[in-house]
Amino acid sequence: MNFLNEFTLALEKRREKNKLSFFLVNEDVSKIQLEELTKISIPVNVLNMLISLNGLLIREPRSFELLKFSEMKVVNSRYLLFARMNENQNICFDMHKLNSASEWDIVNYENGFVITKTSSSFLTNKIWAWIDRSRTIWMQEFYR
Repeated sequence: MNFLNEFTLALEKRREKNKLSFFLVNEDVSKIQLEELTKISIPVNVLNMLISLNGLLIREPRSFELLKFSEMKVVNSRYLLFARMNENQNICFDMHKLNSASEWDIVNYENGFVITKTSSSFLTNKIWAWIDRSRTIWMQEFYR
């Protein structure tokens, strides 16, 4: 099973248990539209995530939003703003270069912190760390 299917199943299971409220807009978007926005070729996993989950909005228990295509934007010719957490943390792909996983790093735009290197890690690990456990994944965490 791929990471997009795993994530979608996890969303549905949490909704069934009344632990999650979410909406999926599903605004139609194509590879051509996304590549026109970024002006460069988009890594396959990134492309699949952006097309499949276009417009995902989770309000409870914590705020997370995968932006609709019409709201995504390239910032400073380097970052593709594609998500928000906690309503004020802008999450971007760093389009500067491909990483060791042949994807773009996912970063917090405000502080440059690298959240993760892959879309699959972002969807199957990082989002749930924020939603289920209130972890501030967009900056360095210190444990005692």
